[in-house]
Amino acid sequence: MFRSRQQVTSDPGQAARPAGTRPLLIGALCAALLLAAGLGWLLGTYQPAQIASQATQLSQLEAEQAASRLSQALRQFQRRLAGTVAALTPSHTDAGPDLEALEGELRQSFPQSRSVRLLPLPQLQSVNYSLSALGLRNHIEVDLLRRASGSEMPVLESYSAGELWLTSVAQLVQLPGTTGIPAVALLSFPNSALLQYLPADDQGGRFDVQQQFTDNRGNDHLRSIVSSGEADADATRLAGTAAVDGTTWRVVFTPGSHLLGAIETSRLPYLLVATLALLGGLLGAALTARLARDGHSLRTRMRRPAAPAAAVADAVANNGDTQSETPPRQRELERGLLYQDNHFIDDDIGELELDLDLEDEPFPAHIFRAYDIRGNADTELTNALVRRIANALAARLKDSEQSQVIVASDARLSSPRIRSELINGLLEGGLSVIDIGIVPTPVVYFATHHLDVPSAVMVTGSHNPATDNGMKIVLDGQTIGAGRIAELRDAITAGQGSAPAAQRGKLVDRDLSADYLERIAGDIAIPAPLKLVVDAGNGATGDLAPALFRELNCEVVPLHCELDGHFPNHAPDTSDERNLADLVQAVLDKGASFGVAFDGDGDRVAAVTGSGQVVRADELLMLLAMDVVARNPGADVVFDVKCSRHLARVITELGGRAVMWKTGHAYMKQKMAETGALLGGEFSGHIFFGERWYGHDDGLYAAARLAELCATQDSSLDELLAQLPRSVSTPELRIPVPESEKFALIERLAEQADFGAGKLTRIDGLRVDFHSGWGLLRASNTEAALTARFEGDTQEQLDDIMATFREQLARVAPDLQPF
Repeated sequence: MFRSRQQVTSDPGQAARPAGTRPLLIGALCAALLLAAGLGWLLGTYQPAQIASQATQLSQLEAEQAASRLSQALRQFQRRLAGTVAALTPSHTDAGPDLEALEGELRQSFPQSRSVRLLPLPQLQSVNYSLSALGLRNHIEVDLLRRASGSEMPVLESYSAGELWLTSVAQLVQLPGTTGIPAVALLSFPNSALLQYLPADDQGGRFDVQQQFTDNRGNDHLRSIVSSGEADADATRLAGTAAVDGTTWRVVFTPGSHLLGAIETSRLPYLLVATLALLGGLLGAALTARLARDGHSLRTRMRRPAAPAAAVADAVANNGDTQSETPPRQRELERGLLYQDNHFIDDDIGELELDLDLEDEPFPAHIFRAYDIRGNADTELTNALVRRIANALAARLKDSEQSQVIVASDARLSSPRIRSELINGLLEGGLSVIDIGIVPTPVVYFATHHLDVPSAVMVTGSHNPATDNGMKIVLDGQTIGAGRIAELRDAITAGQGSAPAAQRGKLVDRDLSADYLERIAGDIAIPAPLKLVVDAGNGATGDLAPALFRELNCEVVPLHCELDGHFPNHAPDTSDERNLADLVQAVLDKGASFGVAFDGDGDRVAAVTGSGQVVRADELLMLLAMDVVARNPGADVVFDVKCSRHLARVITELGGRAVMWKTGHAYMKQKMAETGALLGGEFSGHIFFGERWYGHDDGLYAAARLAELCATQDSSLDELLAQLPRSVSTPELRIPVPESEKFALIERLAEQADFGAGKLTRIDGLRVDFHSGWGLLRASNTEAALTARFEGDTQEQLDDIMATFREQLARVAPDLQPF
């Protein structure tokens, strides 16, 4: 079967005869390979790049032309509006110019307008541009009036008004028949009026007019306010963009399939590739023939008799291996690279759990929780530990070159002691402390923005029992979560900051209550009077919450608003619906529009309708999303794993993006900042606004936005809730378990349980979605407990889902008494 080397070379004449066709075959193969490579480059790289380049140039030209047409139209509108107002027939009443008559005549000149207003500048200034006093649609029109009052150029902005998109234009004019009384003309048009300035060729591509807005954190967002034509989604990379002068608009043109198909590329590269392939084939054939001749001559000159096999064997026997042995160190390195004992990537990355095993430390591990410090005020948050926390915080802030920190507390009996120790420790560490007193936690978050001091500590037990207390900490403008809590714990363990600073810090007292109320009152407009019951639960909102709603011209019925750290009327936890019984009864007794309740430190809110129905937080989020997303299509809304599946559907149907995330106010704020979300919330009642607010959880501001929504919609809270999809669900259920076992129990359940066709989500604990509902079981971050919640389309389906969870839980914890 195999021939020896001697046999292969035994016929010199045969070896000397190269086949005549061999060079031609080699040349043809070279030409084919070169042609294939060239065509591959042409079709895969050159042609797409050329089409993309030409399409991008054409798209930019189309966008610039459309933007120019819009800019020219706006300039023409400015001249036309000023001339039309000046030509109006002067009309007066005893009180002055007859604005209604002037507006009617002006409307006839602009028949496409949905509304026309003439607002004298003295009137605007006398009512301080009040939305309700002027009868305006929203805060956008208020802002337009303010801007137009000091500008010679018209200002405009688009917004959603229900299912219709409108553009309002405000321009400073002179009222006719007066001695130069300035006024602002405010006209609103449907955005469809803009289509006349955009080409209507559907096959050429799609025109989008986009508007830019900036949220409260300084992040810029774009939203499409009108579009024309069609284009494939994958063509967006070829789009051209041009700004519309004097506006926050821009025109984006995305080329369509017809335009892309009409682009032709140069034929010259194809001719070059063919020529190179032909030359390559000829060169390959010539080289093959030359090598064949030269090779035969060389073999003839250098042929030597082969050494006998026995001689080779003798040489090996006498001289050992023909190759030198690989050094031992080199073999070890090679083996180490080829056979790794450790994986480069750990694929088993589960939930973030905070390992705080401090058995050797003189303070309890469990008080350092996932996103705050919390424990028994007397036995765990001792003066010594509070001082060590303060010292470590002072050292950390000084390392980051910060010299000030804000401190406040809630109304718990233990809060004055803890706050005093904390302040003294921070002062010893060389920090200046701004003490803003007993306030709700949202006022602390507000203070970091208002005073431009990015770090703060709030002494609060939040919604925990009266015997507990803790700290919520803001460093560098962010509420710290598990990782930074662990860093703080490690710094305390290492004794960081235990030595006093060379110079003690200074203590300054500030009262920001009036500033906080003024900030909210300047943002919220309640055009129709409301009657509200406000239940502060004897917590930190007792003074501010009634004052806020009185400032907003609401009739307020205060309930449990006396600050009392014993919490004598009910526990300060609004997520437990049993604690809302007094509020329900008061709303019914007083005939209130609705009622609101706040937890111990005011960062959570609960609501009760006028009929006494408790509004769960995910339902509240649906209502708020209907308001926020309608004005901001495409906006992100973040919610936690305990919320109804209807919430994601509502957000999506409104044109927003639903983002499910971990439970916990620190986690939620981080996700809000990461996504630029305009709204967020947890089922526990933490509501976060990125639109018109600072992105943190604020129960008082959320309650004010709810009141504004009801008043502007001219609907009761019961009527608004009736619009939402319904299902059968449980409140949040708590299952007491030892602190040291709760996370491990959830892990065992996730590994061993069998939920059939259910879809498992491990963002936070274990959520299982079924066709007819869902269930959740997770470890609480604030209590020695598991928390659970269930939802079904019907009561029977809800019972089935709960039974499934009970059965699976019994497999890993048979002694546990669940829901």
